[in-house]
Amino acid sequence: MKRIAEFLSRFRNLRPPQKAIEEEAKKIIMEKTNLSENSFSIIFKKPNLTVITQNPVLKNEIFLFRESILSRLKNKFGPNTEIKIFFR
Repeated sequence: MKRIAEFLSRFRNLRPPQKAIEEEAKKIIMEKTNLSENSFSIIFKKPNLTVITQNPVLKNEIFLFRESILSRLKNKFGPNTEIKIFFR
């Protein structure tokens, strides 16, 4: 008879949905920078989180908070979540 742990082991590597990571990243960036939702957009395609904005000052500000943003996302979605932040 198979053990229940063997059956449940397949669920250990589940990843959070793409939309959830995008929304959480947007929320964290808005908290850190006090910006409106319309000033930037986010696209997440595993493992790259791309922040799109035309404002270079905004890019620099988000870049300064990059480590903080990544640590909060990893706390929320688990340490196995691979995320890298890029700017465009």
